[in-house]
Amino acid sequence: MLSEIIQSGAAAPDFGAVLNHLITYTTTEADQFQPATDDPVKTNKNNLTAFLQANSKIGQLLVEKKDGTTTTVTAIVAQAADADSLAQAWSAVAQAVITNEMQAKLNLPDTTSAASRNTMSKLLAAKANGATVANNQVLANVVAANTPSTENPELNVATAMGNICEAVDSAVANTQLAADWQENKDSLLAFLQSSNLGSLTAPTAGGSLTALVNGVQDTAGWTKAWGGENGPGSFDQ
Repeated sequence: MLSEIIQSGAAAPDFGAVLNHLITYTTTEADQFQPATDDPVKTNKNNLTAFLQANSKIGQLLVEKKDGTTTTVTAIVAQAADADSLAQAWSAVAQAVITNEMQAKLNLPDTTSAASRNTMSKLLAAKANGATVANNQVLANVVAANTPSTENPELNVATAMGNICEAVDSAVANTQLAADWQENKDSLLAFLQSSNLGSLTAPTAGGSLTALVNGVQDTAGWTKAWGGENGPGSFDQ
């Protein structure tokens, strides 16, 4: 383009006009030019830090490091110094976002109790309606697609984490989780079948153990079938 401007005009050009054209062109190009980021790691680290400052609850969640110790999400981001540690930090933030979103959408009181962790684990291991893979694989794919790469070294953190949250929301909305009593019922029926104990007479109901367990329809029914009205191990006489 510059050569075209220089070569344009008559044999004896108006050098003032040519110079003005050159100045206009170079100024316009300079205004439109965006220099490449010198350090994507630093940029992504700063963006993650800002994201966690705006979402402090996520930053306070604990994650496990490669050496087996635990630390906060904020701390692991602060320690990022190269591409490898930045990748670990980004993964930690993504996992924390998933945990936080599951707690909110599943109405869990916390993310650390055995009951809450069991519910989240069941969601991750289950398949959403129409899905061919479990939710944990679906979320892993979404996280991978929203993680900085060689082809896309810098990502908008809010957009990336928003995409991950949407995937969690979809998993919760489209996954039917079995109640604890249902899982216990299924496990006990499988045990009775494999051990050939299902034909034994139930001490309280008079029918077979298999018939007793098959009749369970809720938590109260499971409690009674498992241990009688007075609790496990205290069968009614």
